[in-house]
Amino acid sequence: MRTWLKRMVAGIVSAGTLMGGGLLTAGTANADEIRMPDIGKTITSLTASAATTYPRELVNGGFDYLPDGGWKTVDAPSYMTNAYTSVDPNNGQYMRNAYTSVDPNNGQYMRNAKHSDADLASWVDWPGFDQSKFAWKTDQKGGHDQGGLKDRAEAVELQQDSMDGNTYAEMVASEPGRTIYQNLATIPGTLYKIRLKHTSLCKDNVDQMQVVINGTPIEMTRVAANGKAGDKVGEKSKTIGTRVTNENRRHHSDQWETYEGYYVIPDGQTTTRFGFKAVNYLDPTKGNLLDDVTFALAYKLGYDANGGTGQVPSRTETGRTETAASGTDGTVRLAADKSAGPESGAIADDRRVLTDTTARQDDGTAQRTITRSDGSVRVETIADTGAVSGCQVYYPAGTRITLATAKVDSDCWDSSQIGKTNRTFYGWSANTDANDRDVPVGDTMDRNTLNANVRTEIVMPARAKTVYALWAINPTLSYNVNAPAGSNAPGTPASQTVPYNTAAADKSGWAAGDTGKIPGYRFDGWYTAPNGGNKYDFNTPLTGNVTVYAHWVGNGYTVRFTGNGATGGNTPDQAFQYNIGQNLHRNGFTRDGYTFAGWKRADNQQAYGDGQWVTNLTTQPNGIVTMVAQWSANEAHIRYNPNPPAGKTTGGQGTPNWDGHTGDTPTIGQNGWTIDGYTFAGWATSPDGSGARYAPGARWTANGTLTLYAQWTPGQAGLTYDGNGATGGKTDPQTGKTDEKINVRDNGFTRDGYTFVTWNTQADCKGNAVKPNSEWTLRGSSTLYACWAGNAQTLTYHGNGATGGNTAAQSGKTGDELTTNANGFTRDGYTFVRWDTAKDGSGTAYGEGKNGVSQYVMKPAGNDLYAIWKANPATIQYRNDWPNTTGSTPDTTGNTGDTVTISQNSFDRPGYTFTGWSTSKRGDPSLQPGDKHTLEPRTTTVWAQWKADPAHLVYNSNIGTVGSETKTVDGVVDQTVKTITNPFDRPGYTFSGWNTQADGKGKAYATGADYVLTANDKSTPKNTSVLYAQWKINGASLKFNPNGGIGHVDDVTGDAFSTVTIPGDAKEPKITRPGYRFVGWSTEKNPPAGSTFLQPGEGKVTLPAEGSTTVYAQWEPSLTTLPFTGGQAQVPTIWLYAGFALMLIALGVMMPMLRTRMAATKRTGKHMPITGGKHAK
Repeated sequence: MRTWLKRMVAGIVSAGTLMGGGLLTAGTANADEIRMPDIGKTITSLTASAATTYPRELVNGGFDYLPDGGWKTVDAPSYMTNAYTSVDPNNGQYMRNAYTSVDPNNGQYMRNAKHSDADLASWVDWPGFDQSKFAWKTDQKGGHDQGGLKDRAEAVELQQDSMDGNTYAEMVASEPGRTIYQNLATIPGTLYKIRLKHTSLCKDNVDQMQVVINGTPIEMTRVAANGKAGDKVGEKSKTIGTRVTNENRRHHSDQWETYEGYYVIPDGQTTTRFGFKAVNYLDPTKGNLLDDVTFALAYKLGYDANGGTGQVPSRTETGRTETAASGTDGTVRLAADKSAGPESGAIADDRRVLTDTTARQDDGTAQRTITRSDGSVRVETIADTGAVSGCQVYYPAGTRITLATAKVDSDCWDSSQIGKTNRTFYGWSANTDANDRDVPVGDTMDRNTLNANVRTEIVMPARAKTVYALWAINPTLSYNVNAPAGSNAPGTPASQTVPYNTAAADKSGWAAGDTGKIPGYRFDGWYTAPNGGNKYDFNTPLTGNVTVYAHWVGNGYTVRFTGNGATGGNTPDQAFQYNIGQNLHRNGFTRDGYTFAGWKRADNQQAYGDGQWVTNLTTQPNGIVTMVAQWSANEAHIRYNPNPPAGKTTGGQGTPNWDGHTGDTPTIGQNGWTIDGYTFAGWATSPDGSGARYAPGARWTANGTLTLYAQWTPGQAGLTYDGNGATGGKTDPQTGKTDEKINVRDNGFTRDGYTFVTWNTQADCKGNAVKPNSEWTLRGSSTLYACWAGNAQTLTYHGNGATGGNTAAQSGKTGDELTTNANGFTRDGYTFVRWDTAKDGSGTAYGEGKNGVSQYVMKPAGNDLYAIWKANPATIQYRNDWPNTTGSTPDTTGNTGDTVTISQNSFDRPGYTFTGWSTSKRGDPSLQPGDKHTLEPRTTTVWAQWKADPAHLVYNSNIGTVGSETKTVDGVVDQTVKTITNPFDRPGYTFSGWNTQADGKGKAYATGADYVLTANDKSTPKNTSVLYAQWKINGASLKFNPNGGIGHVDDVTGDAFSTVTIPGDAKEPKITRPGYRFVGWSTEKNPPAGSTFLQPGEGKVTLPAEGSTTVYAQWEPSLTTLPFTGGQAQVPTIWLYAGFALMLIALGVMMPMLRTRMAATKRTGKHMPITGGKHAK
């Protein structure tokens, strides 16, 4: 409420009271409107010195710690129906508007109460304030007003719900983007489950916040929705946003939504700031309501391998489906699923799964969080491949936990893969030292120690707990070869270490009865002592180290003699004992053609003499050593005889004899002799062919001397006839025996162009001539050749398309060779190449490069030669004779008579379309690209022909932001048109002509001027030109009317539609009105009540399209200050000149106006919802 109005009302109220008029109830006149300004926020960092006294648990999470008396003490007006309230006319209820700002550093709060000792909101002491019970701070810097007071750094704003009286915090208090927080002393490895309620101020904005822990936002999941505006349970994000439907900014009882999230305290982090940061809000000082913040703690249970290896997360198999744990609801999914379902695993337990969520991380991994009914929380890190790459379970203190075993996994420990060199996993130990620190138990083989320390379950303490693997030392089984003296001992089998209390199987690889370990001995097994003792039982479980000993037994063997091809006699077997020598038996075998030469062992070819002393021939038990008789072969021979028939002599090199030894297997030789007219028929052991027969190449087992005689049979003879160039007919050959007499046959051959003369013994007919029917003696294979005489022939020359000249024919006989005549023909557009036997040049060529001169042999018929021609080059050249044309079209080249394709046009003429080619510069385009055309001799020129394209001239109104109109005139490129008369209208402007540029800097055209339509490929549509209307703005003025006053204010001039400011001196004293005070200007002479006036130096007026517009001075009666009991008041000066009755009358008239004025200037502070303040509806 403005001061002058408050004072006036106070004076009137006092006067009314004194006068007994009962108009108003007396009250304080010093009240002023309360306003909460916008205050920015900054983050205050946590210092090391401040981290020493923090609590371990969250304090005051429901914001219920208030001064004695609660909100009645903090903000009494919220409990008074007649002070700062909003009344619901439907149900008669009123709305509380309580709020406060708490300064935790000074133990003060902002009291927004109308108390007897204060007129304004003020910072007051909080009696008995305990900062450890309040606990909250913000990182705001302060500096903005809260209800007329300057807010303070780190202050926390609390509010009370208007309907249910609930207390909550507003994160956006005095500055935007600030954080309300608590600092806690934390234990590394502890998991915090953070749960809170959040709502937006009203439906006008979706307020958003983040849970920020040590500066890092964490992901939160909505676990309860208000069911008002479509938010879904299960939605996850690092930024919380709650949609609401309430209009009342203090009524939130049914709008809250609940969120949960998890945070694990990192190693080394003993102090943690838990902050709740406003991210999005209605405006910089409104929004983001927080309540019911709770923390639940769980502690890390760790499994330590105690020097072992193999600790890995459980259930890492990608793509493996496992049975769901008992009590689990929902669909079982794989660990690799990006949106994992309820937990699955091989362990069945009755711990019900409460939540199972998976959140995508910034680095591409995902974090899966599973909560159970026993309070445990399992956190898995899932790699981008889908495999679980990290896992940890956190338990509340007091939880009884069954530890993992070697057969069943528990939580995140996969004990099936744990290992330690030479140790057996015995279970888990949970020992602690005197300082309650977890300590391991040393490895041992003592079962009493192992049993005393092993644990199957523990009770979770209020700290992180580590259990250690308990290891039993593995025993070793060793082998002793125990070899006999003087023997070569085999390698000792490797010792074997086995799990504790487990039998060691025999892995030596030695089998009883094996004779291959020590030469001459048989292995009898493993015993408990070097000599004697018992055979060791390998099924005995080991709890200590054991050594076993090998036992050995000696061998015997036999020597056996074989004849090796002997043909008689025998030598008996001979028995031997290992290490006892004897003389070998004397040979008793015989072999025809051979002499005995000693013995050789069959296995290693070692030679021994007849009756030689031997020892230790083998180490094999009951082994057999075979001695093979060795023989020396006697000499043997083969002798060959040509054995020719009587009266015949032999030729050739003959067949060489063979010399060797008995037992050799030589190959029977090939015949090396020849006898004319006879054929070799093999070898025989007698001249007449009786006895044994041998074929060349056969094998003979040598023994003594073998004499072989060649065998002969008379040969076949024949006479054949050769046509010697014949082209038809035949003459059959004749056959018989060598020296048989026959008659020569008549000729049966024919030869085109020739006549038969006689037979001859040579193909060139220069041998012995033989006439048909003469006598002939057969000897081998003979041939007679036909001799021929050629017939008369003519060689004719053909022009083959010649257009002039001639070439004379030539005469001869078949087979004659002659020189061809030079070409005498001519052909327009062609050059002679050669003569050819085919018209198309595919036959035999003659005289190429020599004008047709060549050697030619007369054929029996068809002696015709054709001129072959080569076409001379020819060209089509493409030309353009039109202006404004660019580019070129390549010539089409070829040879005379070629069929070619007319080329596509490559010329470019903007604004024109190519129509074809013509043989004249301005002619009919009879030739089109793609047409076929036969090349004529030399060069042919064709010319491009064109057709003008459509063109357009667009007239643009160029009205700018008002919106442009256009009008289009059509034509063709290069057409001249007249510019049109302006068809457009633009209020406030006068048309001044046309221009090629909108800004008038191009070429100007008057109405009716010539304009040539031009080509333009880049315009849309193509070939479009634009002329822009040019305008000159009109002038206008603002006039000032004193409206009952006197004086003058100069007109303000400017462009049409421009905005001008009322001059700062357009007020008193330039214009005055006696008894009135100037309050501003209005475009109306008598504006309605409540209108806003234009103030000098501030008010803006838009000038008309032309002419002028007028503003009217506005006046109100001037007031005079009068003293009254309880204060002062201002009344119109004119009342001073009226009587007391007139004052009463005037007062009665003024009261409605004063009420209206008071209502219009009613407080618009933070806590007045009906006036649009910070928390107004």
